[in-house]
Amino acid sequence: MRAQEGPAKTGKIQGAARAGVALGAQNRRAVRMFLAAHLGAKKSDVARALGLSTMAAGRHVRAIRAEWADRAQKGAL
Repeated sequence: MRAQEGPAKTGKIQGAARAGVALGAQNRRAVRMFLAAHLGAKKSDVARALGLSTMAAGRHVRAIRAEWADRAQKGAL
């Protein structure tokens, strides 16, 4: 086993992953609030307003629009 492997490194990686998930959730909430206040906003608008990359903004916008479409479809039933 190399010096970098083992429980200590695994713990650091898992901690970093949890931090990434928390940041992603925080960004998703910010994007959701922005879209609710700026209907029809493009991902580039979201990225610029929130300081996210266009790729990250697009990922959040797609996920949120899918959530909204799912809710609308369920409400129509």
